[in-house]
Amino acid sequence: MKRFMLIAVVFLILTGCKQNVVVENQNMEDVYFTQEKYFPTNEWRKSTPEAQGMDTEKLMGFFNEVNEKATGTNSVILTRNGYIVAEKYSEGYTPEIKQRIYSATKSITSALIGIAVDQGILKLEERVVDIFSEKDIQNLDSDKNQITVKDLLSMRSGLEYDNSNDSGSDDVMIWEVKDPVSFLLNKPMRVSPDTQYHYSSGDSFLLTAILQKKSGMKTVEFADTYLFEPLNIQNKEFVERDNIAVGGNGLIMTPRDMAKIGFLYLNEGKWDGETLISEQWIEESTKKSSEDRFIYFRGSHYGYQWVIDEIEGHYVYSAQGGYGQYIYVIPDLEIVAVFTSGYDAPETNNKLKDSVKFIVNAAVSEEALASNNEKYNSLESIKLENRVKVESEKQSMPPKDIKKIDEQSYVFDSNELGWKELRLSFKGKNEAALKVWLHDGIEEDLSIALGDTPLISQTTFGVISVSRQWKDENTLILYIDHLEYLYNYSIEIRFEDNYELIEVKEIWEDVEYNSFEGKKK
Repeated sequence: MKRFMLIAVVFLILTGCKQNVVVENQNMEDVYFTQEKYFPTNEWRKSTPEAQGMDTEKLMGFFNEVNEKATGTNSVILTRNGYIVAEKYSEGYTPEIKQRIYSATKSITSALIGIAVDQGILKLEERVVDIFSEKDIQNLDSDKNQITVKDLLSMRSGLEYDNSNDSGSDDVMIWEVKDPVSFLLNKPMRVSPDTQYHYSSGDSFLLTAILQKKSGMKTVEFADTYLFEPLNIQNKEFVERDNIAVGGNGLIMTPRDMAKIGFLYLNEGKWDGETLISEQWIEESTKKSSEDRFIYFRGSHYGYQWVIDEIEGHYVYSAQGGYGQYIYVIPDLEIVAVFTSGYDAPETNNKLKDSVKFIVNAAVSEEALASNNEKYNSLESIKLENRVKVESEKQSMPPKDIKKIDEQSYVFDSNELGWKELRLSFKGKNEAALKVWLHDGIEEDLSIALGDTPLISQTTFGVISVSRQWKDENTLILYIDHLEYLYNYSIEIRFEDNYELIEVKEIWEDVEYNSFEGKKK
């Protein structure tokens, strides 16, 4: 789709159902003024809110609410009738950056199970012990014998599972044990199956293990073949444990591709003339499976790995992941809303759910409203401001002798980080650079923010943002944020003996993990 520089006046060129909308000092895609049905297999289309029957001013209020209360939000996408009516990214993020979606993965695992059921290779009534009959299952009793695939989907398996992040919890151990499937199957029963809801990423992992066993394909391959490839979802990763996709929280994908999943469900499993998931499965999996309440929100219920709500009188279901990762589907309003947030987002989960009512209330008509280009320009100019910024104290002044280390290389012996050599370069007022040579031959170039605007680097290890703080005349701290995998740490570099020697420390949550020394090259 063609792109062009937009000039500083409003100039509309009528081209059938599409118009070129001019927004001051911005580049943007062509804007559609139609509700014509299409599928965003190759590209999402952008529209004004009014063309989709939404009130722009109310959407502006929504974004003001997000900026004020949902600190740490990385992206927001709002679609109606399949058209993006608003899309925002916080500083440093772009549509191409994928991000770990945590437990929103569970809903996509549910979709994969539905596809397997549709194909007849799996039945919900099948007993888990029969599927894994080759396993020597511990703590086996009459209750455990009765657990079905459906019980896992609705999280009513009755198996014990500790979802905390505490050391030694099941949620941690599943990443450490040799055989995670046996680890989960061997857990004792807390209650009889299908009697009580208990949120469990273990149940979701067993689902992907079952899918892999019953289909004869790796779950990652099954997902690619029957879901991701038809939707043209390419920029994604499905993390595996013991060669099994982690069905509870292992997906990493872009916000736009998250919106495709929502739009597939909004269209009852149909995509561009093809049925990927049966309408029956969509309906069954997105209705409440019991009267039990979802563990994280009062008033919410649980379906088959989907969260069920009523918001402002409208039936809503959503994929929900930790730290503010959401796919909201509002069927009767033809709306899909996607949110992603950072690992350090405080209380984002609750705040974002509260903000959905603003989206619902903005859908004031099924028909197009009168255009209001002034308000549309104002909506486009709103920035998603709440990515956690570099604190002001990190913007300390560099040492007077900075020229002694500018473009200077330091070399290291073998170390845990694999660093062989590093070089710092100070390019100007707002940017520096770090080049690292690793012992295995890899070279990495990282841009370092000297102001409060994060700088993004594409590396072998993913998309990374780096900022810095001079702790004192001899100590530089680099704050490293992995945007895709949602974790961060710091590297402390201390110069000694008039900058002839160097000490490097790797620090996670104030705990030093690795330390090694080097010298000027």
